[in-house]
Amino acid sequence: MSQKTIIACCASSMITSKIVAEKILNLAKDHKIEAPKIIQCKFDEVHDKLQGEKVDCIIPTSPFPLEIDCSIKVILGTPLITGTDEIQTLDDVLVMLKS
Repeated sequence: MSQKTIIACCASSMITSKIVAEKILNLAKDHKIEAPKIIQCKFDEVHDKLQGEKVDCIIPTSPFPLEIDCSIKVILGTPLITGTDEIQTLDDVLVMLKS
């Protein structure tokens, strides 16, 4: 299984994308799987980050305002910030990491 690449994005590329990134890295560690490469950025930087990078998943911290290549999985990361349905979201991320 090759290392996954995830874009964690938010409006400002500061706090909430960092929270998501840390939760994903902890998830990988807890399940003893390879930690993904995580790219943190603002929503309006996602298209630039996709250039020359094979991205497996985008995890926006709120509804994603941009159109992207529909072959890239998008998992809404809001539950990782609010705690509501966090377990289901982490399960979805885990499935993606193991695929």
